Amino acid sequence: MIQNKLKEFLVVYFTLFVFSSLSAFDVDPVGKSVKEGVERYKSQDFQGSLESFNQAETQVKEDERLSYNKGTSYYKLNDYKLALKYFEKSALSNDKDLKLRSLYNKGNTYAKLGDKKNAIKSYMEALNTNPEFLPARKNLELLTKKEDKDQKDQKQDQNKEDDSEKDEKKEKEQDKKNSQTKNKKDKSAKEKQEEQESQKKPEESNKQITKEEAERILESAKQNKINRKKMSQRLPERNEVFW
Repeated sequence: MIQNKLKEFLVVYFTLFVFSSLSAFDVDPVGKSVKEGVERYKSQDFQGSLESFNQAETQVKEDERLSYNKGTSYYKLNDYKLALKYFEKSALSNDKDLKLRSLYNKGNTYAKLGDKKNAIKSYMEALNTNPEFLPARKNLELLTKKEDKDQKDQKQDQNKEDDSEKDEKKEKEQDKKNSQTKNKKDKSAKEKQEEQESQKKPEESNKQITKEEAERILESAKQNKINRKKMSQRLPERNEVFW
């Protein structure tokens, strides 16, 4: 995963800003809160560091260094949306170093959110600020390689789907062809059978009769003629009528 591949770089430059001009923290509440926040952050008490930075923010409004420090604390607390919000604020700084770190950490945060497009854009902006900034270059290379691999895998999956569709279509066409061939064979067999049966009928009708059968037929015809003659010579019968 992107998060695992980038892990070695995500925390390298999460350096917090200490307000050196406010070093007398025991009389200045802002300097004291910032220092406490940095110490808590280093001891991995990220919730405590955030509370300290929030306390400092009540005294100093719209300070880009505080926004950056709050962004790093939110990032460590896995609240990437709020982290991004504060890195965007600190990235507007005129301080070149603060801007560079903010853009780099924006890229890391976008990567955590799964937004590769904006992660790449943020790393590119960081490199525009300082082309020699190696962490941004390395993360950019990892992300673009991952994107290329994803595109390649997606293309391979699409090719597999296309091949599967082609095979399915080919199989259907073959089934259709087999069905047509079978129908033709069945039709041909039926026609052949009908032809054979039609050939048998003339043979049966042309079969020669025996002498005995011929004599019987002639005798029967002769007797029928005599009977018809006798019938014609008979007197008409009287019909009795009762009143």
